Amino acid sequence: MRKYFLLPILVLVLIFSFAFDITTPNSQQDQMPKISNNTTSLFHSSNATDYLPFLAPLLVIPLDETVRLYVPKLKFLESLDHLEFEHFFILAASTSLFISYYDVSVARAIAQSFIATSTVTALLKFIIGRARPYVNIGALTFNPFSFSKSFQSFPSGHASLSWTIFTPIAQNFGAQWYFVPVILSTQRLWSDEHWLSDVIFGSVLGWWIANRIQSEK
Repeated sequence: MRKYFLLPILVLVLIFSFAFDITTPNSQQDQMPKISNNTTSLFHSSNATDYLPFLAPLLVIPLDETVRLYVPKLKFLESLDHLEFEHFFILAASTSLFISYYDVSVARAIAQSFIATSTVTALLKFIIGRARPYVNIGALTFNPFSFSKSFQSFPSGHASLSWTIFTPIAQNFGAQWYFVPVILSTQRLWSDEHWLSDVIFGSVLGWWIANRIQSEK
């Protein structure tokens, strides 16, 4: 949770980077997305089907422990375990600033999505307090409002943040960019850091928020 103090810095970076009238062939003023007034507004929809993607991770919760037994524990890409919030923050900020040269609207979408997803992910982790697989006390053990990383399994932050950063990129520059969040997400399973439902929910959350913001373009 303490890592999330960097969020205000990203807001300042966002404001500063777009304070000037940057114009490129793909970034005219009328193409810029509207900035959401607050994170909760993203979840307001009159169409109930908009929330259907969130059912999938909830339906696989009964399979979490079984899946864990069959997923091999590998050290492949073990270095990804050391990624923290600040690393994703740097990735989001630098990517947003770089892409602003080509398309300001996409750059804004990345920054806005990251801020919203970071906030929601942090709150869910803290409020739900789900035990991580390596604690070995079961998939349905919870310790709400815990500051311990061992009880911040749901949802996967690696999944939610990587999907929210790369969804705007993939939607505008090619679907091959989805490969990055797919790897970052699945690695959390074979490293025994997350349950399957953690990873799926985090992926859906990051993709869903980014997609909602992108749709405002």
